[in-house]
Amino acid sequence: MNLNDKEHLDVIDKEFREDLRKLNLRFEGRGKHIRKAQEDIIANTDLINKTAAELLDKIEEVQYNLDEYARITDKKIDRTNNNLVDLEDSFESQKRQTRRKFADLEQTLTQLQNQVKELHKNQRKMIKRSNT
Repeated sequence: MNLNDKEHLDVIDKEFREDLRKLNLRFEGRGKHIRKAQEDIIANTDLINKTAAELLDKIEEVQYNLDEYARITDKKIDRTNNNLVDLEDSFESQKRQTRRKFADLEQTLTQLQNQVKELHKNQRKMIKRSNT
C-alpha cells in the first residue's frame, strides 16, 4: 500500500467513524425519546387508574346517598300513608258521630213538634171547656 492509498483509507475510515458516531447519536436520541414516551405512557396509565379509582369512589358515594335518600323518602311516604289512613278513620268516625247526632236532633225535633201539637190540642180543649 502506498501513502496515497493509506491516506485515502484514513479519510474513508475517519468519515466512516464520523458517520457511525452520528448514527449512534441519532439512535441514542431516539432511544431517549422512546424511553421518555414509555415513561409518559406509564405516568398517564397511573393517572388514569388513580382517576378511575377516585371516580369509582365518587360513584359509590353518590349511590350510597341515593340509596339513603330512597330509604328516607320511603319512610316518609309510609308515615304519610299511615297518617292518611288515620285521618280517614278519624273522619269516618266523626261522620258517623255527626250522623247519630243529626238523627238524635231530628228525633228530638219530631218529639218536640208532637209535644207542641199535643199542647195546642190540649189548649184548644181547655179553651173549649172554659167557654162552655
